Amino acid sequence: MHGCFEELQALLALVGLGPRDVLVSTGDLVDRGPRSWEVVQLFAAEPGRRWAVLGNHEEKHLRGDRNEDEDPSGRITRCTTRAGDYESMLSFFRSLPLFLDLPEVLVVHAGIVPGVPLGEQPGKVLTGRGSLGRAGFDGRSRWWFEVPGPVWPKPVVFGHQIFPEVMRGPRGEVWGLDTGAAVGGALTGLLLPGFHLVSVPTPHYYREALRRWSPVFLSRDLPHLPWRRVLELDPAMWPPPVCGELEETQALFRQAFGQVADDVSRVRAESGYDRLPDTERASFSQRLRLLPSLESSWGRCLLRCFPGGPTLPLVVKALPDLVAVRRALEERAALDLAAIIAAVKASAPG
Repeated sequence: MHGCFEELQALLALVGLGPRDVLVSTGDLVDRGPRSWEVVQLFAAEPGRRWAVLGNHEEKHLRGDRNEDEDPSGRITRCTTRAGDYESMLSFFRSLPLFLDLPEVLVVHAGIVPGVPLGEQPGKVLTGRGSLGRAGFDGRSRWWFEVPGPVWPKPVVFGHQIFPEVMRGPRGEVWGLDTGAAVGGALTGLLLPGFHLVSVPTPHYYREALRRWSPVFLSRDLPHLPWRRVLELDPAMWPPPVCGELEETQALFRQAFGQVADDVSRVRAESGYDRLPDTERASFSQRLRLLPSLESSWGRCLLRCFPGGPTLPLVVKALPDLVAVRRALEERAALDLAAIIAAVKASAPG
């Protein structure tokens, strides 16, 4: 359902859900759509008549997943849900089963392993955690329900993977109901026991949510994003003032890289390093590494890049993010490089 509360209400009105009917979800009640909390409330309000299995989106919230660069949808839900409501949401998620064995069908979120008893199915397969590399979901191999093996005694209804239209097994043994709710597709239901389909269209809520929230997240994350990630971003693709923040961040990274290159070249030139025999070069490098004045973020970066000069992997390892770069540049501003060169020359034997 992915937070499509209004569309869920429309679907229930369309089918005329009665007081004796049961509403069942294949999981992923939340994220992407605009009203995740309302969907959760609807299910939590009547646990005897509204059931759901645990989906990978609920599981991500329970695991405290903070891999926000890869999955901003959960982060949006956290940011748009009041703290107390979010805790109630998590409490509800903890009550959800991994599967539902109903009289007519077996309900799971993502899939099952053929030939494995229901009670022994891996949780990550049922919920779809890490499913992109599994059969069918990888886009290259056959689906899990197409793999030869024991036939389940009843149809399996699942969600998780978006299909342009409902995925039906050739003998009605599976029903994949995710038709793209919240991403410009439809919210689709299966009426039992007659196995009739019904759906209502949904806007592409997630695209609009990303458009609004991605700049907010980038601005918050810039100080801690890896250097490589920051340099890959195109400032022109972001609205002001994020564009300016990104340009400034990239400029600081490049400034640090250039400063390291200048310092390495200066130490080599002013110390006469290039004129030394190989054995004396090794001694010089060792004495340079023993200088207390280089026991800093900047000093460690310079030493890592000496004598060959900076490369992106070397500098990224020494100064992984904006916080480290700013600290290192401050240290460099207070550093007397001439004194360092003089000290290492003076420490030479003889």
